[in-house]
Amino acid sequence: MASRALFLFLFIFVFAGCASPSAHTRKSGRNLRSKNPTLFVQVDGHKSSWTRSELLHLPGVERVKLPKDPTYGARVKSFVAIRAANLIKKVVAAKTLAQLVRDNAQLEFKCLDGFSANLSLKRILNENQRRAIAYIAIELPNKKWPKLKTGRTAGPYYLIWQHADRSHIGPEEWPYQLRGFVVKTPVNLRFPKIVPGTKNKKVLVGFRLFKQNCFMCHTMNGEGESRLGPDLNLPLNPTQYFRAGMIRRLIRDPQNLRHWPESKMSSFPPSVLSDEQITDIIDYLRFMARHKSNWPVRGHKSK
Repeated sequence: MASRALFLFLFIFVFAGCASPSAHTRKSGRNLRSKNPTLFVQVDGHKSSWTRSELLHLPGVERVKLPKDPTYGARVKSFVAIRAANLIKKVVAAKTLAQLVRDNAQLEFKCLDGFSANLSLKRILNENQRRAIAYIAIELPNKKWPKLKTGRTAGPYYLIWQHADRSHIGPEEWPYQLRGFVVKTPVNLRFPKIVPGTKNKKVLVGFRLFKQNCFMCHTMNGEGESRLGPDLNLPLNPTQYFRAGMIRRLIRDPQNLRHWPESKMSSFPPSVLSDEQITDIIDYLRFMARHKSNWPVRGHKSK
């Protein structure tokens, strides 16, 4: 627990909304400094890529107007962008794509800072105006987006959503500084140790919300792609060291619990997570506290 969603006292004790724009940790890279950066799409080992100039010359590039977005608020009124579905369809045959959707495949977005977001392939492919539509925004070399407080922009590529409210798109589902995305099997199959073995509806709802809001930055029982935030069950689960009410307060606004201007954790206002939804996430965490995998996990060095 948006870059684009616990650090040693915030690296150990704080949830980070790592999928959200404010949760990205910036680091430089050759692709980021490139004058013509590439964006890739990978499916079943097949990888296609485009430079910025190639993307800008593809059919379907348009200017997308947004009232506001999680990264820039209302500072950027419009973006030059192409529908994410258009790029995926250039790589994957229609028949294969239909099967991937039936199999509940996901897109894992790769960012320059190491952030990794898993989003539903079906959701990304939507082109029905009654629901949110995903676009890849392209930063123009002669018209850079505003710099973030890290000193860098959200470019070179940024996943944006038109009509985000129609599909309840959260701030963690706007990854930026993109370098590409990979079509993968569902998270539940790749990371079985994060799945709660229960039929309790509130725990299962909390699990779904955890994947949507927390798993982009954190691991659970040592499993997950991103390492921006610490594991939320090993060696201790937050429900084991926070007093009642403190987790809820932390999720709502971490600065209200512990003032730290440099914190990478974003807040989760009621418009993003309701009180009931936070309760569901806590129920999931509390359940997982009783179902830990072996500790230490691979890569941990005990003192």
